[in-house]
Amino acid sequence: MKEKIGIFGCSADPFTLAHREIVKQAIEQKLVDGVVIVPTIVDYHRGDKLPWLSSTEKINVIRALTHDIPHVVIDETELNRKDLIQLSSELEEHAVKSWRFIDTLLRIKLESMRFGLDKVRQLYPIIGGDSLDNFKTWFAWKDILKQSSGLIAIERDNKPIDAKEFMRNNSEFNGKLNTMSISKEFEEMS
Repeated sequence: MKEKIGIFGCSADPFTLAHREIVKQAIEQKLVDGVVIVPTIVDYHRGDKLPWLSSTEKINVIRALTHDIPHVVIDETELNRKDLIQLSSELEEHAVKSWRFIDTLLRIKLESMRFGLDKVRQLYPIIGGDSLDNFKTWFAWKDILKQSSGLIAIERDNKPIDAKEFMRNNSEFNGKLNTMSISKEFEEMS
């Protein structure tokens, strides 16, 4: 049986109860068997905003909010990168650039292969419905689709996602889009 792993990238600035609910529901709805949470220093679409929390604080909050959810792993690689380009002079001390999801996806895939797990792991990026709307603007978005087993998009009641219609209008996503919902009480927080 193939293990399905969700990859949930976020700035975690802060990691909220809504983020926790997304991780929990991805597993409970059996969309994935486990989730790798990948916090970043600065979210790629908020590059002009200084981080509110330190990397250590982000990890501590994520651990506190997910300790009771089985099969959750925190990947700290993005928080520890020093090889990145500056976004602005205000971020100079952080040595970061726009976060590129393809880099993380390929790194996780290669790490799995190194340990002989490539044939048993399927990788599923977990993204917000708003990110799905802009997915074709992501760096190397076609490669993300090619290198993953599919996307999981989070829908909200006020904006449900018709996956079949979306795939009809975007043939590159054919068979590669799943949707999940989260409780109404968390929708506005995510």
